[in-house]
Amino acid sequence: MRIAFLHDRFPFGGGEKVTADLARGLTECYRDNEVWIIAAQFGEVRHTDKIHYERLPDGAKLKYPSGMSALIGLLRDKAVDVLIMPVDPSDGLLDAVRRELPECKLIYLLHSVPMWQVENKRQQGLVKNLRESLLGTYTRRYRRRYVEIYSKVDAFVTLCGQYKRDVELIVGADRCNSKVYAVYNPVDVGHYLPYRSVRKEKEVLYVGRLSYADKRVDRLMRIWSSIEPLHPDWVLKIVGEGPEKNNLCQLASKLGLNNVKFVGYSADPREHYSTASILCLTSSFEGWGMVLAESASAGVVPIAFECSAGTSQLLDLVGGIKVAPFDEGEYERKLVELMGHYPEIENGSSVNDLLTQFSPETIAGEWHIILTALK
Repeated sequence: MRIAFLHDRFPFGGGEKVTADLARGLTECYRDNEVWIIAAQFGEVRHTDKIHYERLPDGAKLKYPSGMSALIGLLRDKAVDVLIMPVDPSDGLLDAVRRELPECKLIYLLHSVPMWQVENKRQQGLVKNLRESLLGTYTRRYRRRYVEIYSKVDAFVTLCGQYKRDVELIVGADRCNSKVYAVYNPVDVGHYLPYRSVRKEKEVLYVGRLSYADKRVDRLMRIWSSIEPLHPDWVLKIVGEGPEKNNLCQLASKLGLNNVKFVGYSADPREHYSTASILCLTSSFEGWGMVLAESASAGVVPIAFECSAGTSQLLDLVGGIKVAPFDEGEYERKLVELMGHYPEIENGSSVNDLLTQFSPETIAGEWHIILTALK
C-alpha cells in the first residue's frame, strides 16, 4: 500500500514525531507498504528505502487552488492509495482530492482532545471567552467543522476510546456503522529504556512547546515559587521553545526564582530524561502527552493535571501521578511528596506493559487493520 502523510512543517513537534514512528512501523512490519511524507517545509530527516519526503513547491498554500493542485499532482504522481492528515484540512481540500483522485482514501487523524479549538479560543482573551460562555459561538462553529470532516473522510482516527465516543456524539455517528477509530500514539519505548538505570539527579523537568493556551507553564512557575525556598538543592529545567518563552522568563524573574533553567529546544530529550527524577505537565488541555510515556520509559515519574480523558488514562498506564484540574495547591503537595522520596523515587510502570502497548510495531498493527478495511 502507498501511504502519504500531510504536514505543514516536518519535523516540528509531537505530531511529526508520531508520523515518523508510525511510518517506520508501517514500513518495517509490512514490507508492501511505502510511505511519503509531504510538507511545505522540512528540517533534518532520515531517509530510508521505503520512507520518502516530498516538499510542496515554494508558496504553495493548501488553502488556495494552486496549493491543492500541487498536492494532488504529487499524490497522483506517486499513485498514493491513502492520504493521512494529522493537520486540519483547509476548506475545499477534501472535496478537491475526492474529485480528482476518487480512488484515494482519506483519513483525518485528530492529535488532540476533541473540540480542543473551543478551549483554545477561551484562553485567548475575555471577549472570546464571553462569546463562548454566553453564546456557544465556538462550540457551534467547530461542531459543524467536525461534522463536515467526518462526512468527507473514510476514517476519523482519535487517540483513545473516550475521544472516539466523544467524536461519535459530536458528529452524530451511528456507532454500529462508525468511521471513528481509536489508536494510541506510538512511543519507541526501547529508545528510552537504557536511561532507567542511570542515577537521577534532583531535577524536575518540563519538556514541550512554550505556549499559553494549552501548555500553561506559568502554573508550574507559580507552583515552583512555593517549593524552591524549601528545596534549594533542586532545579527546575524547562526544555522547549515557543511564543510564551519571554513571558515565562519575565515571570521567573518577577517571582525571584533562582533554580529555574531555560535550556531551549532539544531534538533528543533523552539527555534530559537521563538525569531528571520527575516530569511535570500543567496543561489546560493535552490530547495524549507523549512526554508522559517517554519519561516513564526512562524511569522519570510524570505528574500532571487530569486535564483530559487521554491524559488521565495515560497517567494510569505509565504509573504517573494525577492531580485534580487545576488545583495548584494539590499539585504542589504531591510534587513535594515525590521529591521527599529522593533518591528512591520510582516509576510504577511495568516495562513490559509499556513495550507492548506503545511500541511502533503494536500501533502499526492497529493502523494496518484500519488501512486494510479501507481497501
